[in-house]
Amino acid sequence: MTIFGVTTAGNVIIGKNTWLGIGSIVSNNIAIGQNAIVGAGAVVINDVPPNVTAVGVPARVIKNR
Repeated sequence: MTIFGVTTAGNVIIGKNTWLGIGSIVSNNIAIGQNAIVGAGAVVINDVPPNVTAVGVPARVIKNR
């Protein structure tokens, strides 16, 4: 499913106050923690913990918030 330029597949859990950059892709059965930021164009294939910034292909944590 694509909404506002973000593509998701299957069951995705997105925490409160989480930002997903335009063009980001989130794989099936992924959880993105509360207050996380996923950069534009990132491909999320693993869970993203709360309070971090994740970017890249595949997405990796670059900063704790």
